[in-house]
Amino acid sequence: MGRVNSGLVLGAAALLVSLGGTATAAKTLMTGADIKNGSLTGKDLRNGSVTSADVRNGSLTGRDLRNGSIGRADLSPALRRELGGSTATVGTSGRDGATGATGASGPRGATGATGARGTQGPQGVQGVQGARGPVGIQGPPGAFDPSQVLRVQGPIVSAPAGSEAVGTASCPAASVVLSGGVTAVDVDPEAFRVLTTNPVSTDSWVVRAHNAAGAAKTATFRSVALCAVR
Repeated sequence: MGRVNSGLVLGAAALLVSLGGTATAAKTLMTGADIKNGSLTGKDLRNGSVTSADVRNGSLTGRDLRNGSIGRADLSPALRRELGGSTATVGTSGRDGATGATGASGPRGATGATGARGTQGPQGVQGVQGARGPVGIQGPPGAFDPSQVLRVQGPIVSAPAGSEAVGTASCPAASVVLSGGVTAVDVDPEAFRVLTTNPVSTDSWVVRAHNAAGAAKTATFRSVALCAVR
């Protein structure tokens, strides 16, 4: 207990005096004015000697009581019944409410500025080669046009006995060589031999021949080319 007001002091003084005499004598011998503020403390009072009848209504305030000095046991039964149970019960949480409907979508915001171009990433690994597709349908054979094939003979060349000679046949402009050969003009069949016969470009056919040393005559021949008009 902290401070004691004058009403409590007067009641306590009257109780103390009553221990040695009558209540009338106590009122005569001591009053609240005879007690200095703070000179009477709780140690000077016997437990239970001061009751609510000894305290004037409204004379005690919150400043006269120390925090926590009055518990539930200090309350009267009637006040305890009025306040209810000794321990408040915490109620259980209510159930969550149903989820509300989704609100309407807001307007679309403006398109932001284009960001800076990033650096080029490393080249990926080469993928697996795909399967070969099926062979397509063969088209119809083309028609042969003899007028588009030309037979061209080169100039006559001579190969004396024991020597070689080369003859060339050239296709005209806008044509290509397809094949070729040699034409013997006057030769000794026992001594004349063709060594090579082949194209040397896209438009020329060349023949190289040898006339043996024991030939009875000089061999004469010419190269022949088959050319196709482009």
